[in-house]
Amino acid sequence: MRIATIDIGTNTILLLICDVIKKESAYSLNTILQKQYIPRIGRNTDSSREINKQAFMDCKNILLEYKVLAHNYTCQNIIACGTSVLRDAINKYEFVEFQNKETGININILSGSEEAEFTFLGALSNMKDNNNYTVIDIGGGSTEISFGKINDLQFHKSINIGAVRVTERFFKNLPPSKIDLQNAINFIQSEIKDLSVTIFNNSKIIATAGTATTLAKYDQNLVEFNFELIENYNLKPSSIKKLVDNLKNLSLSEIQKIKSINIQRSDIILAGALILQEIAKFFAIENIYVSTKGLRYGIALNVAKKTIF
Repeated sequence: MRIATIDIGTNTILLLICDVIKKESAYSLNTILQKQYIPRIGRNTDSSREINKQAFMDCKNILLEYKVLAHNYTCQNIIACGTSVLRDAINKYEFVEFQNKETGININILSGSEEAEFTFLGALSNMKDNNNYTVIDIGGGSTEISFGKINDLQFHKSINIGAVRVTERFFKNLPPSKIDLQNAINFIQSEIKDLSVTIFNNSKIIATAGTATTLAKYDQNLVEFNFELIENYNLKPSSIKKLVDNLKNLSLSEIQKIKSINIQRSDIILAGALILQEIAKFFAIENIYVSTKGLRYGIALNVAKKTIF
């Protein structure tokens, strides 16, 4: 079965076209096409609680393009899901109705728990072992942390710390002042402090989404996005600290000159890196492995199993 899944986040709108292959009782995914845009439809939603009208149009245009691609690749189904920005926005139902009317695509608004669960499944979509895994998904508006085995999710939680949210609250200017930087760190620490440091013992730590893949790209001085070099890259906490220490002293224009960082992510990469740094510090993590997979893969698996939507 060939399907298209669309992940509508605070910062990005991602497309995955894949074949879902069933062998006995197990499912696997064969990636056909991936595409992304960074329209940041959640810009200022943290403070205004609304998705602005330009974001309505930006999303519509992207969905129409993705719909054409899904048709061209003969997808049997298109599943679109919204995450933190749609959970937060008071005009989320107006937004969903507008997109459905203009594009014919219905957007399913995921709870934080669902987002964490499906991201866990997606990040582990091609794993075959019975090991313990912890998956960290740093998005624009929220961060999801999940723990368990491939077919035995034991813990999952969504926390309202994301790269866009932290940037808009604390980093109105780059480089940030020492006070703003410390306030951001304090905020992140306050949001994760209730997590038990013993929950994720003896597990392989996987970080997914744009912050993690960008840091892996930056750490390797990659100009182009290379899936083979980024997938399963070991991003050491010491490397994250080094990157944070560099970024925190740079202006926005200086960050924009770094070829490893997408210019549309340049203003929020410091915040994203700080979130990952503080999580790594809190759990005393030694190794973080980067995944290029995530929510859209988990949605595909669940659609195949007919457990959602």
